[in-house]
Amino acid sequence: MHEAAIIEDLICQVLLEAEKNQLQKISIICLTVGRLHHLVPQTMGELFDLMKSEFPIMAGAILQTEIRPVRFVCRSCGSETAAAAPSFSCPDCRSTDIRIVSGYELILASIEGEQNE
Repeated sequence: MHEAAIIEDLICQVLLEAEKNQLQKISIICLTVGRLHHLVPQTMGELFDLMKSEFPIMAGAILQTEIRPVRFVCRSCGSETAAAAPSFSCPDCRSTDIRIVSGYELILASIEGEQNE
């Protein structure tokens, strides 16, 4: 289960950003994940709820996860398409000579919280 390692790293990054930005409380963390990571948002949310309990600054924090679809560009005809996994062939020309342009993202998109006064 690689979700646990990702959530652990996410919490470390959020804590660093919170310190840099003088946050006293974190309320919402937005994470963008490409579908090719095969992460399960429900599992990530449950692990986040378990792991955040060690950090009072995160009490009540919510993890919002946006799953990005896989998109590719066909090198043969130039068409850009959302992939209908597990098929990675161009729907226009049927070529499998493609370049994946989206689907591998793992981005800490935003952190919302309250700053120290």
